[in-house]
Amino acid sequence: PGPNGEPPQVFLTTTPRKHWLYEYFGPLLDDDPLADFKADSYVATVLTAENIANLEPGFVEKRAQSLTEAEARILLQAEWEDEEDTEKFVKMVWWDNCYQTMPGLTANEPMVLALDAAKGGAGSLDPDSFAVVGVTRSPHDREHVAVRYVNIWEPPRGGLLDYAPIEAEIRRLCREFAVVVVVYDPYQLHDMGQRLKKEGVAHFQEFGQGKPRLVADKGLLDLILSRRIIHDGDPQLRAHIDNANIKKASNGMRIVKRATSLKVDAAVALSMGSAECMRLTL
Repeated sequence: PGPNGEPPQVFLTTTPRKHWLYEYFGPLLDDDPLADFKADSYVATVLTAENIANLEPGFVEKRAQSLTEAEARILLQAEWEDEEDTEKFVKMVWWDNCYQTMPGLTANEPMVLALDAAKGGAGSLDPDSFAVVGVTRSPHDREHVAVRYVNIWEPPRGGLLDYAPIEAEIRRLCREFAVVVVVYDPYQLHDMGQRLKKEGVAHFQEFGQGKPRLVADKGLLDLILSRRIIHDGDPQLRAHIDNANIKKASNGMRIVKRATSLKVDAAVALSMGSAECMRLTL
């Protein structure tokens, strides 16, 4: 507080793109869950044209020449706007800020495993990578998620992915740790999931790739932004998070590759695992 008891304040300046800022500082919606927050916030806009006296003659017109119509509405008219339907998933400083040291995983700590296999390039039906991510509730705060295990397999150049060591590792994890459920993308992994489920290795559960994925991917973004997920800085997982874009939809967002050559399956597995971990009472 200030010297006379003034309440603390924070000022944030930015262009009004329709990403996460829109949810917090955009217009009040019907039954808005952020209504109280918005009531305590004030959004002011400063248009480029309002600063015309301090700009070179013709600045606005020249600036607009290199912008799309959407970009011009954002940068010159301070309107909430989508530039395109994809953008980077997270800035890596947000992810890095979620780093925390934590004690080792114990054999009795309930854990969710998530599996995702990404298919290869155009026309290929064979996976070009396979990610297994294990998450628990945070040992520091049970309302948060902790990344406790990450492993990624890729096939040799020109070869096919060998499922045998992957399956052996999944069996080991289910045997040595308290894995309460294994969630997986059924598109590539239906056979493995159903087979291991019938063998009683663990409880295997398909994770829907429609609305459940859209909700989960948005949920992971929220966890990262609010620092309600912690990790130990695993470089493979960090690379997959960094490779991820989001494709927006009316009812959520989906993690997609920023380029076809990049891998994001560990990010997708983390999304599914985190959603299931938060859903369960662990």
